[in-house]
Amino acid sequence: MNEVERIDDRTFSFDIEPAAGMISSEQFISNMNKFLRCMKTNFFNVPPFQMCVTEIVKNSEQELKDLLSYTPEDSSDEKLEELVYKLTISNFIRNAKYVPSIEEELTALDIPIKEVKEYNLDESRKIVQFMSDVAFCQRGRGNVLGLFDDIGARLDYFAKADDPIRNRKRNIEAYKTRYVESRIADYNKMFKTYNSKKKYLKYFV
Repeated sequence: MNEVERIDDRTFSFDIEPAAGMISSEQFISNMNKFLRCMKTNFFNVPPFQMCVTEIVKNSEQELKDLLSYTPEDSSDEKLEELVYKLTISNFIRNAKYVPSIEEELTALDIPIKEVKEYNLDESRKIVQFMSDVAFCQRGRGNVLGLFDDIGARLDYFAKADDPIRNRKRNIEAYKTRYVESRIADYNKMFKTYNSKKKYLKYFV
C-alpha cells in the first residue's frame, strides 16, 4: 500500500479520526505542503521543478512514509521540519555511494555521510542549504536535476528492463559504467562551478 492509498476516504468529508494504520486527508495535504514549500523555497530556480519533486517522492519510500505518518501529537514542529529535510536530501545522500565528490564536499562542511535516517535537524538543514547553494550557483546551467535523481534506482530499473540484445549482461554492465561516469562528471562540474562562485553567495542573502 502506497501513502496515497493510506488516506482514509472518510476524512475528506467528516472531521473524524482515521482508521488504524491510515492517515487523514488533512494530514496528508498539510505535510506534503510543507515538503513542497521547502522545495520551492530552496530550489525556486531549478527547472523543471516538478521533476525534482517527482524524483524524490518516487524513490524515497521510507522517508516519504515517515513524513506523511507524522501527526502533531507525535512530537514538535522541529521534528516535522527534520522529516521534511530528510526527504529532500534522501536521493542526494544515497548518490554519495556512486559519486565520491559528494562526500568530499560534505566533509568540507563537517558533515559525514551516513544513513539518511541518522541525520539530525541541524545536519539535514545544512545539507539542504548546500544543495540550494549549488543549484543557485549554476545560474540555469548544468544538470541540476541530478541533485535529486536516484542513481541506484536508475541502475536497478535498467537492469530489470526488457533487453532483446544478445550478451545482455555485458550490455547492462557497460551501460552502468557509462551512466555512473556521466553522473560523476555532472556532479563534479556542478561542484566546480559552486566552488568558483560561492564567494558571491553572501550578496544574495
